Amino acid sequence: MSGSEVRRQVGGDHYLDMGLDPLAVMEATFTPEEMRGVYKGFILKHTLRAGRKPGDSLVQEFGKAQHYAERLLAYERKQEAKGE
Repeated sequence: MSGSEVRRQVGGDHYLDMGLDPLAVMEATFTPEEMRGVYKGFILKHTLRAGRKPGDSLVQEFGKAQHYAERLLAYERKQEAKGE
């Protein structure tokens, strides 16, 4: 995964301020199948709630879904490179 996926956050900077990326920790501890499920779940969550959560715009929610899709693609590329 390139640093751009990790260092970018949609909808705030609370994870960037932590100094630790929760998804990177999950990637280090979860199986590939579990990690794929995490990313797919986040994509589905943000897609389904787009335009429904008070205070969040449709554009913001789809941006979050896109961000997780990009992270999933980067994760898949990394898994392919490892032969998994």
